[in-house]
Amino acid sequence: MTLSPGWLNRFVEWAQEYGFVPGDSLLDIGASEMTCGDDPQAINHFVRSFGGQPFSDQELQTLANHGIAGAVFVRAGFQYTSIDYGKFPYCVKLDLNRDGLPSEHVGRYKFVSNSGTSEHILNQYNTMKVIHDATAQGGIMYHGVPMSGEFEHGIFNYNAKFFPDYVRC
Repeated sequence: MTLSPGWLNRFVEWAQEYGFVPGDSLLDIGASEMTCGDDPQAINHFVRSFGGQPFSDQELQTLANHGIAGAVFVRAGFQYTSIDYGKFPYCVKLDLNRDGLPSEHVGRYKFVSNSGTSEHILNQYNTMKVIHDATAQGGIMYHGVPMSGEFEHGIFNYNAKFFPDYVRC
């Protein structure tokens, strides 16, 4: 649930590869925070990559150290939404163990990011169903989850067979 300078750079590459442009709808599974304290300018590089207005140095310091990622995506011009159980800006409050995706969000998002949330949710079926239901036809799902090591992190560690089998479901 944290986005680093490397993740931001990778998103710029994905945008070029898959045609993400400002105005596209993005969904974050879990309200991600920024971890760019060692390189706060990475945030402005990201924003400028999409034609957005850079943040001031003071804003950067606040955002880089666990600021809400939604502010960065919105500044870059994207329509950003997150799903979380807590109360955060840009957030639809859902319990991924129990709640289905509200109908106004079905098939809406060109990019859905699960950057370290699903491994904390017991009901994997519902979590993956919400992600799938939210993704637009032809959209991209990104899963940055533990696959080895970090055995005390979260409830689940995925194996290499999970996602190919998930795609076939």
